[in-house]
Order: sequence, then structure tokens, then C-alpha cells
Amino acid sequence: DGNGYTVTVYINKSGVSNIGLFTYVADGSSVKNITIDGYIKAKANVGGLAGNIGNADISKGASFENCVNKATITGESSGQRIGGIIGDSYTYTKKVTVTFTNCTNYGKITGRSTWVGGITGVANSTVYITRCANYGSVTGSSTVGGIIGGSYSVVTECYNAGSVTGGSAGGIMGSNNNSTADTAKNLYNSGVVNGSASGGIAGYDNYGNSGNAVFENCYNSYVFENDASAIFGKLSHTFSSGGVEKGPFYPVGKNCYYLSENNETGYDYEGSENQDTTPVSSQ
Repeated sequence: DGNGYTVTVYINKSGVSNIGLFTYVADGSSVKNITIDGYIKAKANVGGLAGNIGNADISKGASFENCVNKATITGESSGQRIGGIIGDSYTYTKKVTVTFTNCTNYGKITGRSTWVGGITGVANSTVYITRCANYGSVTGSSTVGGIIGGSYSVVTECYNAGSVTGGSAGGIMGSNNNSTADTAKNLYNSGVVNGSASGGIAGYDNYGNSGNAVFENCYNSYVFENDASAIFGKLSHTFSSGGVEKGPFYPVGKNCYYLSENNETGYDYEGSENQDTTPVSSQ
């Protein structure tokens, strides 16, 4: 328990991975009520609090509550998994629960490669991100999100106001790779999103999985830039099973809207290729 204190760090570890205030977070840890400030630069798996949750060695899970990052976080050219709180939150084959609750990033997050997020760079299906927010700029080469870069996780009640820049960039998540129910719900973006195949909520949907992902109660009000779309960047994907290509699959939106400046126009998203062209009544 950080008891509300701020820890200021200045770390420059060129060519070194798994860097933050801590290298790894101990298995079964609960970290809460702490703010990180300063500057952290390293190769890969870089985060304000920790570079890595321990992934392959984790067996008891971990929790992060009321953790705040104000530090500038930078990853090097070949480094992946850069986040404001944790760089790499992927537990791999271990089915253990990791939670982020009421965590916030204000720092500038920059990755030179893929999987870059305001809260974490990448996380799998047993990671739950709830009531988290990002206000800092987030930049990467691909799969970049205001909250999370590559999401296999459950993301609910999250907000992004920071600018997000990169290929397959999303206001909330760079990619959604989870097609189960209730994995993307009550999300709001007001930050500017820049880049090809980019969207207000997700850059691309459900890559590598079969089925239609469901997004519920998602809203975007950012000003469009370049090739970005209102809710989803890449609208469809295919899936190969036993050498047979299936699909295309489209994300399904339940009560998902783009809010124009005067709030008179919204768009619903119904799991079809014409999603961006069907206006509905204002909400």
C-alpha cells in the first residue's frame, strides 16, 4: 500500500527489458494507492509500476488498485509491450486472475513497436480492467490503445481522453481479440485517434478468433483524423481452421454511438459491413 505517496524515478536502461519501478510484480501481490512520476526508458516490457507481472511464473494472480502513472514511459525500436502501469500483463497458459481497478495514466507513453497502452501494453482473457482512465498521449507503430494495446482481456467502464497514434489504434484498445460476452462494455473515448485501420473504440476487432465480438454501451466523441473511423477501424476479419477460411466476421455493437459535436447524430453498429453508413436517432 503506497498510502497515496508519489515515487519519482529516473531510469534509462537501453537494451534492457522488464523495467519499471519494479522489474516484476511478485506473484499474489496487491498494489494500491501509489503514484509514479519521472522518466523511464528501456527496450521492451516497460511500465510505470512494473515491466511485467511475471507471466509464465505467475500462479496466484495480482491486483492493482488506485495506481497512477505520471511518468514519461518510452520503449525502444524493437521493444514491444509498453504501458503506463504495467508493460506486459499477459499470463500466458496460467488461468489466474489479474485486476486493474481505478488506475489512471497521465504520462506520455511512447513505444517504437507494437502493443502500447495507457494502462498496459497487452493482457489476456483472465485480466480484468475496470474503471480505468487515460489522459496522456499514447504512441506506437501498431496495436495502440488509450487503455490497452492488445486486448484479450475484459475491459469495462473505462475512459480515454488522451491522443492515440499508430497503426491499428483505438481510443480504448488497439485490438480486441476476445469474442466472449461482456468483454468490452461501458467504454467512452473523447481523445483524438490517428492512424490507418484506427477507430474511436478499437483499432481492429477479434483478430485471430472465430465469431463476432460484442461491444456494448460504447461511445466516441473525438474529432476524426486521417483514416480513423467512429467506433471500429478494421471492420472485419477472417479465421482459418483446418485449412478452411471462415468469415468474414464483423463486430456487433449494442448501443454503440458516435456523438457529433451537436449530439444530434449517432451511429449504431450491427455486425455488418455497412456499419459506418447507417445513422440512427440521437441518444
